[in-house]
Parts: sequence; C-alpha cells; structure tokens
Amino acid sequence: MRSSRPKRMRQRREMKLKTSFRRVAWVSSALVGVLAIGLTLFFNFSSNEDAYAAVTNDYRTKASGNWNAVSTWQRYNGSSWVNATATPTSSAVAITILSGHTVTVTANVTVDQIVVNSGGTIVVNSASTLTLNNGSGTDLDVSGTLKNAGTVTISASAIVVFKSSGKYQHNFTTSGGTIP
Repeated sequence: MRSSRPKRMRQRREMKLKTSFRRVAWVSSALVGVLAIGLTLFFNFSSNEDAYAAVTNDYRTKASGNWNAVSTWQRYNGSSWVNATATPTSSAVAITILSGHTVTVTANVTVDQIVVNSGGTIVVNSASTLTLNNGSGTDLDVSGTLKNAGTVTISASAIVVFKSSGKYQHNFTTSGGTIP
C-alpha cells in the first residue's frame, strides 16, 4: 500500500503541472491573438494617407479658393510654412490639398506631384484645363475628390493613383468635357 501512495502523489503533482502549463499556454495564446487583432485594426483603420516630410518648395493649401490665388496657398521655405507669393505649378516639389479644403481650377495650369488628402477636393471648371506633367513619383495621388467639368490632361507615362477613398466626379453643363 505504501508504495502506491507516493506514486499517486507524484501523478497528482504531474497532473497539476500539466494543467498549469496548459493554462499558461492558453493565456499566452489568447494575449498574442488579442495583440494581433488590435495591431491589425490599428493599422487598417488609421489614416491611409502617406506621410511626407516637407521640403523646400512644397505647397499646401491654407484655405479653400481658386488655384491661381496666392491666398489659397502656403509654401515651405526650408524651415516653416509661409504664405505663398506665387501659385504652385509643375516646378513645385509637391502640392497637397488638405482635408476640408476645395481648390478650384479657373485658369489653365500645368502641375506635378499633387496629393489630394481625404476630405480635400480639386474642382476643374469648364473651359479650364488641369495638365499633369510626368515627374518623379506619383503625379496625382487622390484620397479625396477630383471633380472635373473641364479638361484633365495626363502627360505620357504620368502616374495617377486613386486610393480606396478617392473619387472622380465628371460634371458638365453644356459640353461633355473630357474624361482623362
């Protein structure tokens, strides 16, 4: 009888250890799963816009307005954003339409490296042409809205990207305009 008692006690201890290890493994797996789901949700639902560091001659909107009005724009001078003294053209490094701003093209303009943030809008009026030059990188990156009642001309090999939230709206009143 005595020899079976230590054997049973040893079996109980081994059983408790196995149960403890199972609990630790289960809790660890659950934590890893929750962490994986949390990180997936964070990265999928955080902003889908690309982040860029400002460089000299970048332009961004400071308010809604016409493309050809300097009051619509700010320019990065290498150390801070300042009121623009000229409107952006294809010689600008990057042109960003910020969320909540609408920029209206009322005169022909040639540009490159435009980013339309989610919530931002470019409107091309009838009888106006927005020409996209082919520069380095993406030439038009739309997470917001591009409304076209005029003409959008895309140079050969220019890259245009509409993100999942990006919209193209073709408007016209008396003439059909041109769909790029």
